[in-house]
Amino acid sequence: MAMKKELTGLSKISYDAYVGRPSGDYTVEDGNQAIRNAINEACGGEFTYYSFLDNKGKVFQIVANTLVIGVGELLSDKFDAFADTIDTALGDENMFYTDDNALFRVDTIADGKSDIRRQKLYNDSFSVPTARKAIKIYTELKQFMSGRYDWTKTVNRVLLSFGNAIGGMVGDAMHGAYAKLPAAIKDTGSFVEDKMDTLIEKVEVESGLTAVIWGTKRALGKITSAIVSDDMKDQINRMGHYGVYKGTVLREIPQGKKNDGTLGVDNADLYIVPEGDTKIVKIALEGDPVIYDKGAETNKAEQLEFFFGRNVGVSAVTQKVFGMYQLS
Repeated sequence: MAMKKELTGLSKISYDAYVGRPSGDYTVEDGNQAIRNAINEACGGEFTYYSFLDNKGKVFQIVANTLVIGVGELLSDKFDAFADTIDTALGDENMFYTDDNALFRVDTIADGKSDIRRQKLYNDSFSVPTARKAIKIYTELKQFMSGRYDWTKTVNRVLLSFGNAIGGMVGDAMHGAYAKLPAAIKDTGSFVEDKMDTLIEKVEVESGLTAVIWGTKRALGKITSAIVSDDMKDQINRMGHYGVYKGTVLREIPQGKKNDGTLGVDNADLYIVPEGDTKIVKIALEGDPVIYDKGAETNKAEQLEFFFGRNVGVSAVTQKVFGMYQLS
């Protein structure tokens, strides 16, 4: 149910250049040049320090347009396989709708009787709280005036930085869901085939669906098997882990990074999730990025300072059936 703003015009050219997948007759450099041309045009045809000062609202709008769509598109590329992303206007309610995937209990009763325990439908809707996530950067005025300040590279680095930060939030949300799992579908310790087999079996029985195993490349690489074919060895060489474990598909969670330099997703966590079910992670993006220059106001040095901010929220759906193996 990923709801995103549509990629069109300059925003599409910008994102295609960022991911290195140019479309049509455009090359990556053509895409970068298109952004430079748009900024030059916004500044009256020539980008100078003074033309920027007179038109920086227009320049920031161009950058904001590429960022607001680029962040959502980047998240879909990285997390779409296991996370729903919704992108809303500031103040709009970001509602997600989920169905409980546990199977119903079936009772044995005598003919003509209907007095059995009722079972509640736990379909639910909820919103994900968001918080402002921001980046503040600066450049020397001399570099800016000489034309050596590359707006395209700045936008790309902001996108990558937000992607890394949200990757860390995804890891925290999924890891935090572990404490809320029933004891029957979680385990800890070193990897043991029988423990994993039991978790897979319980998740499939509880949900009625085929399970898949999610984890980072390093986490999936800790899965071992008593029987290893030449093809499995080749998979480890190519991907860093098996592609399939005893008939259960392994899928990789993108890694993220936190501000303290630590990795966002725990390399000890393996998630056993019903395939084809509602995705267990929800990502909410709210409002357009806020971009402005505060350099002249906040410091006396000849520097330009830029602030980039966006409301972001991440949550894991803990009421659904899924298992977790926390490796030591």
